[in-house]
Formats: sequence, structure tokens, C-alpha cells
Amino acid sequence: MDTTKPDQFFATFNELHAHKVEAYKQYWETLKPTTNEDIFRRWLFAFCSVHTTWEGNIKGYLAIRDFIYWRYNRKELLKRLTRSGVGCQNERTDYIWDFAKDFWQNPKDFACYNKKHYLKIRDSLVERIRGLSYAKVSFALEMINPNHTRVYIVTGKQIGRAHV
Repeated sequence: MDTTKPDQFFATFNELHAHKVEAYKQYWETLKPTTNEDIFRRWLFAFCSVHTTWEGNIKGYLAIRDFIYWRYNRKELLKRLTRSGVGCQNERTDYIWDFAKDFWQNPKDFACYNKKHYLKIRDSLVERIRGLSYAKVSFALEMINPNHTRVYIVTGKQIGRAHV
């Protein structure tokens, strides 16, 4: 297989596109959550992305993003998820409800800003959070710290940076 053209493209990419890359990184930095509430919403978005279409993900998230209305009312959470049509509402309610209780006891456990520990944090969160596996925990961590998170999807071995 001749890889000359792709090799040339990537060899000159930084030189030709550095300004675009920097602008893109600055844009992502503006989306980085600054409060525990914003971090919690990133996790909600990840929960709503499980086993659904993009449209379903958005509908589910929009139904529960204002968590003040359901934070202490499990039936309200179920009602909102059911109405959204996101699917798997019973399991999703169980998982989100359990996660919310755990998150609000210690929010700092669910965001990682230490570059050395991304994989360790990701793995411990996969064990801790019911309903999310490696891909969705990686997705949430990437949304929380988009320019610096380096997490990997594992299928028996490390296979590369997660782009989920």
C-alpha cells in the first residue's frame, strides 16, 4: 500500500494548519464546564447517548438538563425520560438516579484535570458508574476537559485515543 500522500499531508499539517488548530482549541476551551452543575450536565448527556440516535440523545438530554426539577424526585426523572422518547427509560432512570446521588456527594471525583491519571480515573469511573462503559465514560471526560483529556477505549488492550 502506498502511503506517500497521507504521509506528506500529515508531515505538513502542523505547518499549514497551525492557526486553524489553535482557533479550534480556543473554541473548545470556551465549551469547557466551569461549575459542578455544568460537569453534571456533561454526564447527563453521556447517559442520554447510550443506545439511541443523535436525535434521541438530544431529546433525552433536553428533557433532563434542568435537573432542579427531578433531582429529588425519581418519578419526575422517569416521567421526563419517558416523554422524551429516548428509550430504555426504566434502566436509564435507575442509572442516572444512582449516578446523581453519587455525583453530588463528591463532584470532584467525576472530573479529571491531572494529565497523568486520565486512564486510572476513567477505569475507576467505569467500575463505579452503572450504565456507562469505557466509551461513554471516555466521552464524558472528553466533554469535561476537551483539550487535555487523553483516554482510551479498551477492548482487551489499549487501542488509541477515544474519539466517541
